Amino acid sequence: MIQIQTIGKEDFLCYSLDQLSLAINKVAGCHASVKYRQRSGLSRVLYITVTAGGVIKDTYTEKVFEIDELWRLHLI
Repeated sequence: MIQIQTIGKEDFLCYSLDQLSLAINKVAGCHASVKYRQRSGLSRVLYITVTAGGVIKDTYTEKVFEIDELWRLHLI
């Protein structure tokens, strides 16, 4: 499960790649935090910016993510 949180918008709990894709589209144009738990039990947070065009970037490193790549993070 991946949780997406933004300020001033609803939080999204994503249990599938399709749900994650819909959530990313709803937070387009915003900064968001992506929270997930790895299989090892570690909780991680990734701060992203989603452009109006749907491009997902790490807020700090400017690394661009594809949606399926973002989904795989919690499977590690």
